[in-house]
Amino acid sequence: MTLYEICEEISHIVRGLDYGQISFEYDNLMCAMKPGHPAEVLNDILSYIGWDVFAKKDVPLNMVEETYEDLKNFRSAFQVEELDKPIKELKQYIEDNKHEK
Repeated sequence: MTLYEICEEISHIVRGLDYGQISFEYDNLMCAMKPGHPAEVLNDILSYIGWDVFAKKDVPLNMVEETYEDLKNFRSAFQVEELDKPIKELKQYIEDNKHEK
């Protein structure tokens, strides 16, 4: 799967969270921190690489790795099961592209 397609999947999850179509939970730390709505938080994570990906620009692998870690943390904090697939695909993308360098 391409990075573009993975980012597209994540953007669909952002919209699902925003419109109440995808459920989430706040863990204790997130309740205390009051970071905002999960759709906003996930959109911020995606935007780190998403703008360049959607503009069809090259994104350094280290930025993709950072996004991967942020997505795993988000998944853990908000219990958004729909992220399991894009996280797995992003991990595969990173592994595939590490070998190309």
